[in-house]
Order: sequence, then C-alpha cells, then structure tokens
Amino acid sequence: MQCRVVPLRANGLILKRSQLPEPVEGRLVVSDWAPPWSKRWTRKAEFLERRWSMETDAFQPIFDVSLAKVDETGLYLVGHEMGKDESTGQPMEHVQVWWCQPLQASDWHPTPPNAPPPAP
Repeated sequence: MQCRVVPLRANGLILKRSQLPEPVEGRLVVSDWAPPWSKRWTRKAEFLERRWSMETDAFQPIFDVSLAKVDETGLYLVGHEMGKDESTGQPMEHVQVWWCQPLQASDWHPTPPNAPPPAP
C-alpha cells in the first residue's frame, strides 16, 4: 500500500509533536516472516522508500505488528523494533508505532528508475 509514514517513537519513547519527523512517502508491506533462527512465524511490517533505482528500508522493520487504530487521519501500526544498545552492543527491543496515511493513486509520485528529467 502506498502511504506516508511517521514513526511516533524513538528508542521506545513517545516523541513530542515538535520532535516528530516529516512524513516519508513509500510502500508499506506487511507479511508473515520466519527468522532462520526461530521456528515461530511473526508478522513483519516494512516501509520501503524509492531511492534512485531501488527500494530501500526507510525505517527499521517492526515485528509482531498489529493494527492498533484506524480513524480519519490514517491507521496506526504497533510492533517491536529490534536494535543494539549503542554503549554495550547488546540486542535491544523497543515498541514502535507508525502513523500511516494511505495515498490515493493520484497522490503517489515515485521517481521511476532511469527516468528522464521532467520536461520544462
């Protein structure tokens, strides 16, 4: 699904409105995933942004994702973000919330790979 996404937390802490990053446009993908080290399947959400000629992760994926809320402003996905503690290097897990605003097809303007510059 094409949408704008704003992460509402950083390192598990709720961001104040003034701290929220600008929305990023891209493609939201939610799928079932089994990590190679585990026998348990989990739901994984990825947000892919087109950069140059490929799609890359705009944010770290979130795992065990669920739909928390849907209203007129969009939908809210909640999950667990994996990372490392910067000081110890130990694995860490934080709650993350993505605020997703679906885009109409007419609102979505990705730059296709190898596209010529726009005409003047």
